[in-house]
Amino acid sequence: MKPRLLRHEGGVSSAHAETQEKFDLFCTPKASIQSSLASNNSRYKALYLQRLTWTLKCLRYLLHQGLAFTGHDESEDSLNKGNFLELLNCLAGNFEEVNKVVLNNAPRNCRMIHHDIQHELIKCCARETTKLLIEELDGGNFAILADESSDLFNGADNYHSFHVDMFVSVIDRQLSELNGRFDEVNTELLTCMAAFSPVRSFAAYDQNKLLKLASQFYATDFAIDELARLPWQLDMYITHVRRDERFKNLKNIVELSVMLVKTNIHAQYFIVYKLLKLVLILPVPNANVERVFSSMNFVKNKLRNKMSDDYLNNCMVTFVERELFNQVKDEDVINLFQKGARKVIL
Repeated sequence: MKPRLLRHEGGVSSAHAETQEKFDLFCTPKASIQSSLASNNSRYKALYLQRLTWTLKCLRYLLHQGLAFTGHDESEDSLNKGNFLELLNCLAGNFEEVNKVVLNNAPRNCRMIHHDIQHELIKCCARETTKLLIEELDGGNFAILADESSDLFNGADNYHSFHVDMFVSVIDRQLSELNGRFDEVNTELLTCMAAFSPVRSFAAYDQNKLLKLASQFYATDFAIDELARLPWQLDMYITHVRRDERFKNLKNIVELSVMLVKTNIHAQYFIVYKLLKLVLILPVPNANVERVFSSMNFVKNKLRNKMSDDYLNNCMVTFVERELFNQVKDEDVINLFQKGARKVIL
Protein backbone atom coordinates (compact mmCIF):
# COMPACT_ATOMS: atom_id res chain seq x y z
CA MET A 1 0.00 0.00 0.00
CA LYS A 2 2.77 2.44 0.96
CA PRO A 3 4.67 2.06 -2.35
CA ARG A 4 1.46 2.75 -4.25
CA LEU A 5 0.88 5.95 -2.17
CA LEU A 6 4.44 7.06 -2.85
CA ARG A 7 3.97 6.53 -6.57
CA HIS A 8 0.72 8.52 -6.39
CA GLU A 9 2.43 11.36 -4.51
CA GLY A 10 5.26 11.54 -7.02
CA GLY A 11 8.10 14.10 -6.95
CA VAL A 12 8.09 17.79 -6.13
CA SER A 13 6.81 18.64 -9.60
CA SER A 14 4.02 16.05 -9.66
CA ALA A 15 0.35 16.92 -9.99
CA HIS A 16 -0.23 15.79 -6.41
CA ALA A 17 2.53 18.05 -5.02
CA GLU A 18 1.26 21.01 -7.05
CA THR A 19 -2.28 20.45 -5.78
CA GLN A 20 -1.05 20.12 -2.21
CA GLU A 21 0.89 23.41 -2.50
CA LYS A 22 -2.18 25.22 -3.84
CA PHE A 23 -4.27 23.77 -1.00
CA ASP A 24 -1.72 24.95 1.60
CA LEU A 25 -1.62 28.46 0.09
CA PHE A 26 -5.41 28.54 0.09
CA CYS A 27 -5.49 27.66 3.80
CA THR A 28 -2.73 30.20 4.66
CA PRO A 29 -2.97 33.01 2.06
CA LYS A 30 -0.60 35.29 3.96
CA ALA A 31 2.16 32.79 3.44
CA SER A 32 2.29 33.38 -0.33
CA ILE A 33 5.36 35.12 -1.75
CA GLN A 34 3.27 37.99 -3.12
CA SER A 35 1.54 38.51 0.21
CA SER A 36 4.82 38.27 2.06
CA LEU A 37 6.40 40.94 -0.16
CA ALA A 38 3.36 43.18 0.23
CA SER A 39 3.49 42.79 4.02
CA ASN A 40 7.22 43.55 4.17
CA ASN A 41 6.77 46.54 1.86
CA SER A 42 3.97 47.93 4.04
CA ARG A 43 6.07 47.49 7.19
CA TYR A 44 9.11 49.08 5.51
CA LYS A 45 7.04 52.12 4.56
CA ALA A 46 5.68 52.43 8.10
CA LEU A 47 9.20 52.34 9.58
CA TYR A 48 10.41 54.82 6.96
CA LEU A 49 7.61 57.23 7.85
CA GLN A 50 8.43 56.97 11.57
CA ARG A 51 12.11 57.58 10.85
CA LEU A 52 11.34 60.57 8.66
CA THR A 53 8.98 61.99 11.29
CA TRP A 54 11.59 61.87 14.03
CA THR A 55 14.14 63.51 11.75
CA LEU A 56 11.62 66.26 11.05
CA LYS A 57 10.82 66.76 14.73
CA CYS A 58 14.52 67.27 15.53
CA LEU A 59 14.88 69.76 12.67
CA ARG A 60 11.75 71.66 13.73
CA TYR A 61 13.10 72.08 17.26
CA LEU A 62 16.43 73.42 15.99
CA LEU A 63 14.71 75.75 13.49
CA HIS A 64 12.46 77.11 16.21
CA GLN A 65 15.49 77.84 18.40
CA GLY A 66 17.58 79.23 15.53
CA LEU A 67 20.34 76.71 16.20
CA ALA A 68 22.90 75.10 13.90
CA PHE A 69 22.32 71.55 12.68
CA THR A 70 25.59 69.93 11.66
CA GLY A 71 28.86 69.46 13.49
CA HIS A 72 32.47 69.63 12.34
CA ASP A 73 32.94 65.92 13.10
CA GLU A 74 29.88 63.69 12.75
CA SER A 75 31.73 60.38 12.86
CA GLU A 76 30.67 57.57 15.22
CA ASP A 77 33.59 58.28 17.58
CA SER A 78 32.97 62.04 17.77
CA LEU A 79 32.10 63.47 21.19
CA ASN A 80 30.08 66.25 19.57
CA LYS A 81 28.34 65.30 16.35
CA GLY A 82 26.40 68.56 16.07
CA ASN A 83 23.00 69.57 17.39
CA PHE A 84 20.90 67.46 15.02
CA LEU A 85 22.63 64.11 15.57
CA GLU A 86 23.11 64.75 19.29
CA LEU A 87 19.41 65.52 19.70
CA LEU A 88 18.40 62.45 17.71
CA ASN A 89 20.82 60.32 19.77
CA CYS A 90 19.35 61.75 22.97
CA LEU A 91 15.80 60.86 21.91
CA ALA A 92 16.89 57.37 20.84
CA GLY A 93 18.64 56.82 24.17
CA ASN A 94 15.58 57.77 26.19
CA PHE A 95 12.66 56.50 24.11
CA GLU A 96 12.51 52.97 22.73
CA GLU A 97 9.93 53.94 20.08
CA VAL A 98 12.54 56.28 18.62
CA ASN A 99 15.52 54.00 19.10
CA LYS A 100 13.99 51.08 17.19
CA VAL A 101 13.65 53.05 13.93
CA VAL A 102 16.58 55.51 13.78
CA LEU A 103 20.36 55.60 13.43
CA ASN A 104 21.95 52.13 13.90
CA ASN A 105 18.55 50.42 13.81
CA ALA A 106 17.73 51.93 10.40
CA PRO A 107 18.88 50.62 7.00
CA ARG A 108 22.20 52.21 6.13
CA ASN A 109 20.83 53.43 2.81
CA CYS A 110 17.71 54.94 4.37
CA ARG A 111 18.67 56.56 7.68
CA MET A 112 17.19 59.97 6.71
CA ILE A 113 19.97 61.97 8.37
CA HIS A 114 22.07 63.08 5.39
CA HIS A 115 22.66 66.84 5.03
CA ASP A 116 20.75 66.88 1.75
CA ILE A 117 17.73 65.34 3.48
CA GLN A 118 17.97 67.91 6.27
CA HIS A 119 18.16 70.81 3.82
CA GLU A 120 15.24 69.50 1.81
CA LEU A 121 13.05 69.13 4.90
CA ILE A 122 14.06 72.62 6.09
CA LYS A 123 13.09 73.99 2.69
CA CYS A 124 9.70 72.27 2.97
CA CYS A 125 9.19 73.76 6.44
CA ALA A 126 9.92 77.24 5.09
CA ARG A 127 7.58 76.77 2.12
CA GLU A 128 4.71 75.62 4.32
CA THR A 129 5.30 78.53 6.71
CA THR A 130 5.36 81.00 3.82
CA LYS A 131 2.17 79.42 2.49
CA LEU A 132 0.42 80.13 5.80
CA LEU A 133 1.75 83.69 5.76
CA ILE A 134 0.43 84.29 2.25
CA GLU A 135 -2.95 82.87 3.28
CA GLU A 136 -2.98 85.18 6.30
CA LEU A 137 -2.34 88.17 4.03
CA ASP A 138 -5.35 87.05 1.97
CA GLY A 139 -4.12 88.80 -1.15
CA GLY A 140 -3.35 92.00 0.75
CA ASN A 141 -0.12 93.99 0.94
CA PHE A 142 2.98 93.65 3.05
CA ALA A 143 6.25 95.50 3.48
CA ILE A 144 9.72 94.17 2.74
CA LEU A 145 12.16 95.43 5.35
CA ALA A 146 15.30 97.13 4.15
CA ASP A 147 17.02 98.84 7.07
CA GLU A 148 14.65 101.68 8.05
CA SER A 149 13.06 101.64 4.59
CA SER A 150 10.31 99.62 3.00
CA ASP A 151 9.01 98.76 -0.41
CA LEU A 152 5.54 97.58 -1.26
CA PHE A 153 4.57 94.22 -2.67
CA ASN A 154 1.33 92.43 -3.33
CA GLY A 155 1.07 89.20 -1.37
CA ALA A 156 -0.52 87.09 -4.09
CA ASP A 157 1.57 88.28 -7.06
CA ASN A 158 5.01 88.40 -5.44
CA TYR A 159 5.37 85.06 -3.67
CA HIS A 160 8.77 84.48 -5.25
CA SER A 161 10.07 87.94 -4.30
CA PHE A 162 9.03 87.42 -0.70
CA HIS A 163 10.32 83.86 -0.53
CA VAL A 164 13.78 84.51 -1.95
CA ASP A 165 14.60 88.19 -1.54
CA MET A 166 12.97 89.09 1.75
CA PHE A 167 16.14 89.17 3.81
CA VAL A 168 18.97 89.17 1.31
CA SER A 169 19.08 90.53 -2.23
CA VAL A 170 16.43 93.22 -1.82
CA ILE A 171 18.58 94.90 0.80
CA ASP A 172 21.62 95.09 -1.47
CA ARG A 173 19.57 96.17 -4.48
CA GLN A 174 17.32 98.86 -3.01
CA LEU A 175 18.86 100.21 0.16
CA SER A 176 20.60 103.27 -1.31
CA GLU A 177 17.69 104.15 -3.58
CA LEU A 178 15.05 103.86 -0.87
CA ASN A 179 17.00 105.73 1.78
CA GLY A 180 17.55 108.66 -0.57
CA ARG A 181 13.98 108.74 -1.78
CA PHE A 182 12.42 108.65 1.68
CA ASP A 183 14.82 111.28 3.04
CA GLU A 184 13.56 113.75 0.45
CA VAL A 185 9.83 113.18 0.78
CA ASN A 186 9.47 111.99 4.36
CA THR A 187 8.04 115.19 5.88
CA GLU A 188 5.52 115.80 3.10
CA LEU A 189 4.54 112.16 3.07
CA LEU A 190 3.80 112.11 6.79
CA THR A 191 1.79 115.32 6.49
CA CYS A 192 -0.40 113.78 3.81
CA MET A 193 -0.80 110.60 5.83
CA ALA A 194 -1.96 112.60 8.85
CA ALA A 195 -5.02 113.72 6.87
CA PHE A 196 -6.49 110.26 7.56
CA SER A 197 -6.39 110.76 11.34
CA PRO A 198 -9.78 110.13 12.99
CA VAL A 199 -8.91 112.10 16.16
CA ARG A 200 -11.43 114.77 17.24
CA SER A 201 -13.98 113.77 14.59
CA PHE A 202 -11.43 113.78 11.78
CA ALA A 203 -10.28 117.32 12.50
CA ALA A 204 -7.09 116.84 10.44
CA TYR A 205 -8.98 115.61 7.36
CA ASP A 206 -7.73 117.26 4.16
CA GLN A 207 -9.00 115.90 0.86
CA ASN A 208 -6.32 117.62 -1.21
CA LYS A 209 -3.56 115.96 0.80
CA LEU A 210 -5.15 112.53 0.43
CA LEU A 211 -5.52 113.05 -3.31
CA LYS A 212 -1.88 114.06 -3.48
CA LEU A 213 -0.98 110.97 -1.49
CA ALA A 214 -2.69 108.77 -4.07
CA SER A 215 -1.65 110.60 -7.25
CA GLN A 216 1.99 111.30 -6.37
CA PHE A 217 3.18 108.78 -3.80
CA TYR A 218 1.08 105.79 -4.85
CA ALA A 219 0.23 106.58 -8.46
CA THR A 220 1.35 103.16 -9.71
CA ASP A 221 -0.95 101.40 -7.24
CA PHE A 222 -4.13 102.93 -8.63
CA ALA A 223 -5.80 102.57 -12.01
CA ILE A 224 -6.72 105.75 -13.89
CA ASP A 225 -10.42 105.25 -13.22
CA GLU A 226 -9.75 104.72 -9.51
CA LEU A 227 -7.92 108.04 -9.29
CA ALA A 228 -10.81 109.69 -11.14
CA ARG A 229 -13.39 108.25 -8.71
CA LEU A 230 -11.36 108.90 -5.55
CA PRO A 231 -12.51 112.55 -4.96
CA TRP A 232 -16.16 111.47 -5.02
CA GLN A 233 -15.52 108.54 -2.68
CA LEU A 234 -13.59 110.77 -0.27
CA ASP A 235 -16.54 113.21 -0.13
CA MET A 236 -18.98 110.42 0.63
CA TYR A 237 -16.58 108.71 3.05
CA ILE A 238 -15.88 111.71 5.29
CA THR A 239 -19.57 112.62 5.47
CA HIS A 240 -20.42 109.05 6.44
CA VAL A 241 -17.81 108.53 9.16
CA ARG A 242 -18.36 111.94 10.77
CA ARG A 243 -22.04 111.12 11.21
CA ASP A 244 -21.47 107.59 12.48
CA GLU A 245 -21.18 107.39 16.28
CA ARG A 246 -18.98 104.31 16.04
CA PHE A 247 -16.17 106.47 14.64
CA LYS A 248 -16.28 109.16 17.36
CA ASN A 249 -13.63 107.92 19.78
CA LEU A 250 -11.03 106.41 17.47
CA LYS A 251 -7.44 107.24 18.40
CA ASN A 252 -5.42 106.41 15.28
CA ILE A 253 -5.61 105.17 11.70
CA VAL A 254 -5.14 101.56 12.80
CA GLU A 255 -8.36 101.74 14.82
CA LEU A 256 -9.95 103.51 11.86
CA SER A 257 -9.10 100.66 9.49
CA VAL A 258 -10.40 98.07 11.97
CA MET A 259 -13.69 99.93 12.38
CA LEU A 260 -14.11 100.33 8.61
CA VAL A 261 -13.83 96.57 8.20
CA LYS A 262 -15.98 95.82 11.23
CA THR A 263 -18.80 98.00 9.90
CA ASN A 264 -18.24 96.80 6.29
CA ILE A 265 -17.84 100.42 5.17
CA HIS A 266 -14.48 99.48 3.65
CA ALA A 267 -16.35 97.67 0.87
CA GLN A 268 -18.47 100.72 0.11
CA TYR A 269 -15.48 103.07 -0.16
CA PHE A 270 -12.97 100.51 -1.41
CA ILE A 271 -10.68 103.03 -3.13
CA VAL A 272 -10.39 105.07 0.07
CA TYR A 273 -9.73 101.90 2.03
CA LYS A 274 -7.06 100.84 -0.46
CA LEU A 275 -5.26 104.15 0.10
CA LEU A 276 -5.56 103.69 3.87
CA LYS A 277 -4.00 100.21 3.64
CA LEU A 278 -1.07 101.59 1.68
CA VAL A 279 -0.56 104.25 4.35
CA LEU A 280 -0.66 101.66 7.12
CA ILE A 281 2.10 99.47 5.73
CA LEU A 282 4.47 102.26 4.68
CA PRO A 283 6.12 103.20 7.99
CA VAL A 284 7.87 100.06 9.15
CA PRO A 285 8.73 100.60 12.82
CA ASN A 286 12.42 100.66 13.53
CA ALA A 287 11.91 98.04 16.24
CA ASN A 288 10.58 95.58 13.63
CA VAL A 289 13.57 96.20 11.39
CA GLU A 290 15.95 95.68 14.29
CA ARG A 291 14.12 92.48 15.28
CA VAL A 292 14.61 90.95 11.83
CA PHE A 293 18.27 91.91 11.55
CA SER A 294 18.90 90.79 15.11
CA SER A 295 17.37 87.44 14.20
CA MET A 296 19.58 87.25 11.13
CA ASN A 297 22.68 87.80 13.24
CA PHE A 298 21.48 85.09 15.62
CA VAL A 299 20.81 82.54 12.88
CA LYS A 300 23.85 83.35 10.73
CA ASN A 301 26.53 83.49 13.42
CA LYS A 302 30.29 82.93 13.23
CA LEU A 303 29.83 79.16 13.19
CA ARG A 304 27.44 79.36 10.22
CA ASN A 305 29.06 82.08 8.13
CA LYS A 306 29.04 79.98 4.94
CA MET A 307 25.27 79.56 4.67
CA SER A 308 23.88 79.89 1.15
CA ASP A 309 21.21 82.52 0.49
CA ASP A 310 18.43 79.96 0.05
CA TYR A 311 19.43 78.05 3.17
CA LEU A 312 19.60 81.27 5.19
CA ASN A 313 16.22 82.36 3.86
CA ASN A 314 14.62 79.04 4.85
CA CYS A 315 16.04 79.21 8.35
CA MET A 316 15.04 82.87 8.74
CA VAL A 317 11.44 82.37 7.61
CA THR A 318 10.84 79.62 10.16
CA PHE A 319 12.68 81.49 12.94
CA VAL A 320 11.14 84.95 12.48
CA GLU A 321 7.66 83.55 11.78
CA ARG A 322 7.73 81.04 14.63
CA GLU A 323 4.09 81.57 15.50
CA LEU A 324 3.06 80.49 12.00
CA PHE A 325 5.74 77.80 11.86
CA ASN A 326 4.21 76.22 14.98
CA GLN A 327 0.94 75.89 13.07
CA VAL A 328 2.53 73.92 10.23
CA LYS A 329 1.60 70.24 10.43
CA ASP A 330 4.22 67.50 10.17
CA GLU A 331 2.15 65.64 7.60
CA ASP A 332 2.03 68.70 5.33
CA VAL A 333 5.81 69.00 5.41
CA ILE A 334 6.23 65.27 4.77
CA ASN A 335 3.73 65.31 1.89
CA LEU A 336 5.64 68.18 0.28
CA PHE A 337 8.94 66.40 0.89
CA GLN A 338 7.61 63.20 -0.69
CA LYS A 339 6.77 65.04 -3.91
CA GLY A 340 10.47 65.05 -4.67
CA ALA A 341 12.47 62.11 -6.10
CA ARG A 342 12.19 59.61 -3.23
CA LYS A 343 13.26 55.94 -3.04
CA VAL A 344 10.29 55.14 -0.82
CA ILE A 345 6.87 56.07 -2.16
CA LEU A 346 4.26 56.36 0.58
